[in-house]
Amino acid sequence: MAKMKLTEAQVKNLKPRDVDYRVTDSTVPNFSIRVYRSGVKTYFFRYVSPEGRSKDKRIGNVNKISLKEARKRALAYHSDLEHSIGIGLPACEANKQKSFGEVVELYCLSNKFWKLAPNTQRIYLKMLELHILPHFSAHEMRAIGRSDVQCFLEDLIQGDRGHGVSLSCKAIMSAIYKWALHRDFVESNIIRDVEITAEKRARERVLGDDEMRHFWMYMTYGSCADEIGLLAKFTLLTAQRISEVSNLTINEIDFGNRIWSIPSSRTKNSKTHAVPLSNLAVSILRSAIGQKTSGRVWEVRDRRLTEVLGKFESDARFNGKFTAHDLRRTFATKIHLVANDADDNVVGKILNHSKKSNDAMASYNHYKYLSEKRHLLEAWSDHIASLVADCESLTEKAPISVKEVENAKA
Repeated sequence: MAKMKLTEAQVKNLKPRDVDYRVTDSTVPNFSIRVYRSGVKTYFFRYVSPEGRSKDKRIGNVNKISLKEARKRALAYHSDLEHSIGIGLPACEANKQKSFGEVVELYCLSNKFWKLAPNTQRIYLKMLELHILPHFSAHEMRAIGRSDVQCFLEDLIQGDRGHGVSLSCKAIMSAIYKWALHRDFVESNIIRDVEITAEKRARERVLGDDEMRHFWMYMTYGSCADEIGLLAKFTLLTAQRISEVSNLTINEIDFGNRIWSIPSSRTKNSKTHAVPLSNLAVSILRSAIGQKTSGRVWEVRDRRLTEVLGKFESDARFNGKFTAHDLRRTFATKIHLVANDADDNVVGKILNHSKKSNDAMASYNHYKYLSEKRHLLEAWSDHIASLVADCESLTEKAPISVKEVENAKA
């Protein structure tokens, strides 16, 4: 989502693209213009519901309302919100009785939230929607105790959500409480002194060759032999984050040069990332795209893949549970066995890890390592193809389950 100081000339010159897009005004909080594929342009004021979902209040079509008037209305909306939270005013009974969900909605409408980096905003909204709001939304904020938060965070860990998710939720809640404290919604930041006592468990799961073979077979012939299967195999081949794969759009793919360019707005480190594509990865993409010419490649969301992988835990063919992120770790580990010349620096470039360095050259080295990355990803693709070579032509009629595939081979 681009951000600029909008002018009437800029608004007039905004052109439609293959997908709808939004341009945010840098002068008025939460005010933006959305350009639809049809060419229609509409002003919006964005806010977040108590459930943590982003919503838009429509201001008007650019042909019916001037930029100056649209800004005026957006400022009025923002002013109403700011006054509703009592900035600079003493605490009132209404503030004291607000629920956690109501305060979160106001926080997400504030300048504090909208000054966060776009990727950080997405993480906040995701953690709020999935974990925090379902637990605390209806509770009166001042009635939530330190022990309530402590139990919630430890339950996340015990429920196999992971130490990282627990830490993220604590940081997000602390930021909300710190903001709320200055507006008299709470009397103290109770999150600051909450400790996560459970020991952090670093994940080490790496799939073996047999597991990768069974994974590929299931995604080809099993009950997931549809779009989710293509998405899963593409994730394994490219070693990219599941959120980046699931939100892939057609205009990010350069089929001529076989390169997938992930825009900075969708990467974890907010840097544009070029991913060379093997022939097998391109073939999978073409199968997923079909006759589409624009928009998203996959209609399914990454959560469905998570659900599918969760079913493998009880499958004897797999050595325990694994996640979509473990596919990245599998590549990062096994590529050194597949390609003897694999370099950790190039592997890090493929994974798009930010390298922390005090070396001044880090600021000047903008070499993209495209040929080196392509070499390793092609070797990885060839390795996977060799594992499943005898699986792709087992029968003319694809079996409907992994078990039937195994029986067909026997």
